[in-house]
Amino acid sequence: MYQNNAYSVVGHVYVYMAFMNRSISSVEVLKYAAAVLVNLARYKDTGPKIYKRDRIPPILKFMLRFSSSETKLFCIFSTYLWIFSKYEAIKQDLTEFLHIPENHKTLMTIKNNVDRMKRMTNNSKHRFHTPQPFKTMPRIFNHHGDSLNQSIANTNCTGRTKIVLPALKPTYGITRIEAPQYFEDSQQAIDCLIKTYNL
Repeated sequence: MYQNNAYSVVGHVYVYMAFMNRSISSVEVLKYAAAVLVNLARYKDTGPKIYKRDRIPPILKFMLRFSSSETKLFCIFSTYLWIFSKYEAIKQDLTEFLHIPENHKTLMTIKNNVDRMKRMTNNSKHRFHTPQPFKTMPRIFNHHGDSLNQSIANTNCTGRTKIVLPALKPTYGITRIEAPQYFEDSQQAIDCLIKTYNL
């Protein structure tokens, strides 16, 4: 059913999302709607069918709207855009689209918002931080198996620390530490998008 009707299903999801606002209940609905988009984008049979350039501006608007307030939702939308990079023709079209000055400006504004929120969070942590005698090193995971994930992991999307990239293939509801469903950090997500699409 999804293979035959993926395009229209996504159309209905977009219409549904258009009626949502910033309320808590709307944000929860948006998370589920965005998750449907991500899942359909992951499948090789439905991913190319659901992409259309006209559908990207609303995603950028949602990302801009929630870049400073809803990290989880922002990361789901970022994952949605990032997953399209595994389809070469779509990646080229999306790269071209994101280089259009208006779209590029929106993405840079989103990045500035995310970076500002990250700085504010870090400053508040340092302000109330109690020094610890020992620091533990975080475990670093790289996703192995998908050549795209591996190549992106090797080039280090953010240019800072290694990140855990979302799964490119369907997860079937199985949670994997080395390949989560979505980006887990908003700053890493936007930095990875910018690097992936050469912005």
